[in-house]
Amino acid sequence: MLQLPVSSPSKAIPTSSPPVEDTTFDRIRRHKVLGEQVLALCEVEDQTVAAARPIYGKQPVALIAWRHYSHIGGDEIARVRRELLDRGIPADVVEREYLDATRRYRERKAECLRWNKAAGVHQINQQIKAFIKERRDIVQSFIDEPPRTGKAASALIFYPLEIYEGCEFDELACDCLRGIAKFLSTDNPGEIA
Repeated sequence: MLQLPVSSPSKAIPTSSPPVEDTTFDRIRRHKVLGEQVLALCEVEDQTVAAARPIYGKQPVALIAWRHYSHIGGDEIARVRRELLDRGIPADVVEREYLDATRRYRERKAECLRWNKAAGVHQINQQIKAFIKERRDIVQSFIDEPPRTGKAASALIFYPLEIYEGCEFDELACDCLRGIAKFLSTDNPGEIA
């Protein structure tokens, strides 16, 4: 004889769906806190640099001069290389200058690192970079894991508007986003699929 499994009351199918779990508000809060921490660390960094100046001299900058550029570094060096080649400057000349520029840039970066470590700025810079990376990761999470409720979507729209308050930001875009956020924040539209 066929026996059907008996379901216990605790395993019964719920009559209403469970509340939607949405971490948007927590992520917004964490993003705000990290922003405040970055600002606070930048102030500490400025104070540390100022205190170190009499001892270690002026803080070096990891930028170099190349042709008509007085202060370039990082990806700008490769961009200038392409620019010079596009202008028809012989490739052997550009390559020689490029190798020299990248060597000088590496030396400047090493000089900056030595100064920063000696002055106590390096650890502060590392923490700032870690906080900024975490903030970027949170922003990416807003794309990868979008809000699941109208109120969370509304909060995510209002958050950048709050950040840009008093800054130059396209007024029409702000007004449009405010209207969408206001609509989403009411209980009328329900959950967002």
